[in-house]
Amino acid sequence: MGANITPLLLPLGIWLMLSAATPRNKEGRIAAAGLLAFALAACAFFAVGFGLMFGGIGAVLDAPGLSRFVTYYTFPVAGQTWGLLGLRGFLLSDATAPEALGLFIAYLPLVATSAMLMAGLMARRAGFIAQTIVIGIVSGIIFPIAGFWIWGGGWLAKSGLNLNLGHGVVDLGGLATTGLIAGAAGAVWLLLSPKRRRSVAPDLPANHFPFRALSGGVLVLIGASSFVAGNPLYGAKAGAIAGAYAVNLVLAGVVAAAIALAYSFVATRRADALCAARATLAAVIIVSAGGPLFSVGVAAALGIVAALLATIGMYLVNEVLGWLDDNAIVSTAGLAGAIGLLSVGLFANGNFGIGWNGVGQTSFLGKSGLGIVGAVTFGAMPADPGQFTAQFTAIGAMIALTVMVFGVPAVALHKVIRAQHTIEIEEPAAAPAMTTSDAGASGLHGQEDARSLQPVAATQAPAESDDTPPAIPAPATLGELPRHRPGVAVPANGNGSAPHDAQPEDDAPEEATPGRSLLDRIRRGRSRPDEPEAPRRARHVAYPNRGPTRRVVIRPLTSDQPAQPPATDEA
Repeated sequence: MGANITPLLLPLGIWLMLSAATPRNKEGRIAAAGLLAFALAACAFFAVGFGLMFGGIGAVLDAPGLSRFVTYYTFPVAGQTWGLLGLRGFLLSDATAPEALGLFIAYLPLVATSAMLMAGLMARRAGFIAQTIVIGIVSGIIFPIAGFWIWGGGWLAKSGLNLNLGHGVVDLGGLATTGLIAGAAGAVWLLLSPKRRRSVAPDLPANHFPFRALSGGVLVLIGASSFVAGNPLYGAKAGAIAGAYAVNLVLAGVVAAAIALAYSFVATRRADALCAARATLAAVIIVSAGGPLFSVGVAAALGIVAALLATIGMYLVNEVLGWLDDNAIVSTAGLAGAIGLLSVGLFANGNFGIGWNGVGQTSFLGKSGLGIVGAVTFGAMPADPGQFTAQFTAIGAMIALTVMVFGVPAVALHKVIRAQHTIEIEEPAAAPAMTTSDAGASGLHGQEDARSLQPVAATQAPAESDDTPPAIPAPATLGELPRHRPGVAVPANGNGSAPHDAQPEDDAPEEATPGRSLLDRIRRGRSRPDEPEAPRRARHVAYPNRGPTRRVVIRPLTSDQPAQPPATDEA
């Protein structure tokens, strides 16, 4: 059977979700960051990560193609073996059998997912050198070591045998561990970063590309649902659990998306596809930890929890804590991963996992054929509080690993960034208080920086006699127009010119003119408020075309002379 590459759609879906929240002027940067993250993750996993994660897999998994991978570092405790990291398989050496190569392809999407999440956290506020260092540490060192602890026969997997804690730590889909490590590393980075100012009226993040968000959510569901199928670690059991695993993931994902859409509509009067996609990602991360160990009711309930993480959780992280987590990595990945691991320790129903990690080969808790169970009982099924303790221990251990390995490089990188660059925090501009005329302009055109489109009156030539026809007003100017000042009447002539007896705008009282602000003086080219303001001269311009996605472009005409009156036929 060929290698299953469908899980590679998972990091692609996350990439699309990240680009959906990126402004158009920065989408090239986030695209380059995503490609850099995937390339670095693949290279790091090939060179170092695979050996650290599966260097001792042959000692716990009976597979002919993995028999050479039996070298790992151990730490003896009370006569028991505690594996810390693998020591064989670097640069894919000795990985010539189909099982070894299939293992590399099977877990490459998880490594790439951790890299994508870190790229989404840093891409808009850190350079490519800093991203390279961070992604290399997270995807090449931290995640592989944690993977050895859980899937490679490490001490967390052996906690069931060594410490009598259930079946040891269980994360069937791997995404809970991935999200927890990315969220913990992201929290360390954000704690060292400048904080955002709390918004007066917080809103959901901008969704610049809704279709990308929708496509990303669908690809995340497809990629995560196909992770179990063909995974060499499951062997013959993969086909038996793949169906229940995919059903629970899809059910939780659609429930989370529906709840997030409803929340966004109630809160902002618009259904936000990006919010729904993030809720889908959080649901996939939570439910993937247990997969077939959850009933459909539990999976649906966990989908509701995921929707709350993607909405209220994101608000708490960004607004209450003041972190600059624009892509909600901490809430939808880190917190979701922790909840997913704890959910296995609480709601595992025993339908899968007989003999998992070498525990309960014939019977478990006095019952034959019982798999992994949690602390919450289902009917006559016995409870296992030890499984919850094992899962909780894993959360603390992986957070501690991330802080110890990533803390010092993060502090050093922040010092370098602050010494060489000015850290810019993008804040939404506060809406200025508008007068009646300003409110009318903004209501008419619906733009963020609404400008008055009332034409400026053209300079008229003085009439020599009553028989001389008045000058025809020049075309209106629409480019770089100042706002109409409060207290100055807006011309109401149909052709855009001011009435003949109208007073100049500069005759308005000084106290009724808010145009003396610094921004107004800079725009008018004035350096000091005591300088006399030069009289404005009407500019004759061509009428521009305003497109839906094009800026207004003004092209001055060659002539600056006032328009001449039309010739009259005196005959």
